[in-house]
Amino acid sequence: MIQPFHQLAPFVLMLDTRDFEGYDGHNWISFTPNPGVSFWPAYGNRGAAGSYNPFSPDDAAQGDEFGFAVDIDGIYAVVGSPGRNGNNGRVLILKRDPIFGFWNPIDTLDGSNGERFGHAVAISGNDIIVGAPKYKVYINPVDVEVGKLYLFKRSGSQLNLISSHINGGCYSSLGHSVDIQDGQWAAGAINESFPPCSNQQNNGAVLVSDTYNAPYWVTSPNVSPSGINKFGFDVSLYNNWLVVGAPFSQSTINEDIVYIFKKPLGGLYNIHQTIEAYLFDDEKGYSVSIYDNKLLIGTRKEDKIGPGGNSGTAEMYLYRPDSDSWSGHLNISGGDHQGLFGHTVSSGDNYEFISAKSSAFDISVYMVITKNIGGSHNTYLDVTDPAATVLDYEVNDVATKGNYFIVGLPTGISLNDQVGGRIFIGKIR
Repeated sequence: MIQPFHQLAPFVLMLDTRDFEGYDGHNWISFTPNPGVSFWPAYGNRGAAGSYNPFSPDDAAQGDEFGFAVDIDGIYAVVGSPGRNGNNGRVLILKRDPIFGFWNPIDTLDGSNGERFGHAVAISGNDIIVGAPKYKVYINPVDVEVGKLYLFKRSGSQLNLISSHINGGCYSSLGHSVDIQDGQWAAGAINESFPPCSNQQNNGAVLVSDTYNAPYWVTSPNVSPSGINKFGFDVSLYNNWLVVGAPFSQSTINEDIVYIFKKPLGGLYNIHQTIEAYLFDDEKGYSVSIYDNKLLIGTRKEDKIGPGGNSGTAEMYLYRPDSDSWSGHLNISGGDHQGLFGHTVSSGDNYEFISAKSSAFDISVYMVITKNIGGSHNTYLDVTDPAATVLDYEVNDVATKGNYFIVGLPTGISLNDQVGGRIFIGKIR
């Protein structure tokens, strides 16, 4: 673990390398590092991207899945470990030191009863939302997994639970995905059916809440005959927009679909536009992220390399006010034949992150960072690592805000040498 500042010995300027370092009681830590030596390798057409600090809890244990879900906002980051303690789950909140930039854990939240607390997390200002999609309730004659949401608010140094929701029906998996922004939130219930517990039209739904309305359901305009729509697999909010991924739609036209909803002031979300996959089983909308006028969509099985592959693609759509519509702007294809590029995406104010899932085969590019340069979004940095392995570098979630980012590797080796997962967190220069 990177030690807090007060645990570090006095700093030393190493004259031979002109490197500014501090001692944490075990090792010298560089404050002006070469990312290819001390930190996660990240080289591309812009050179070294910046400082990448690895982190995992001191008590990391095999199967924790630390980094399965991550988010970042301002000086706070939130990390989910849904596999912790027999799938009870845990969420860790970190805070950035304003002077030296260390990220130190300040709060720990624990789940119970195998609910996978931390399967999905999101943070906005002082608000945190956590999904626990395996939360159970007794529905005669058995315990049934319905899923649950937890909403926390920070007040000074205290993080308090302010509400929780179990609005789902039988096996609804409420909390599979979550997002929160300025007090409004959304949560995917990928197995929700209507009427609840009917086992009919089990296509999924999204529970939403905003300033003006009590929580209500947003449902898919399309119904999959097979009942595996997975509407709400991923969700993303920005102002009056809600984006919902349904990557397993299998509708009558065999397409996976991204749904864009819009709501008027004080009103409810209404369908505004859909973006559909080119082919069956592309898994378009496996990941979605909206920020300002940018929408990122991960289509992790769309293949541009050759038959039998799952290289994946990611697309950026921009909002056009003149036509009140979203149109394609940038398309990036993965370079690994089985890499599942677009498994996770994050759109922020300065940068956008797109990641592959696996580095099993040709490790050419497994993370791309894009940036608005001169009014046009283009690839800014290709992140590569020739030494990567599937176990160590299987990225499951990424998030970015400002120049800061966080990357979750839940199957990676923890810093205590357990297979409990870890994160990389840092800042782009």
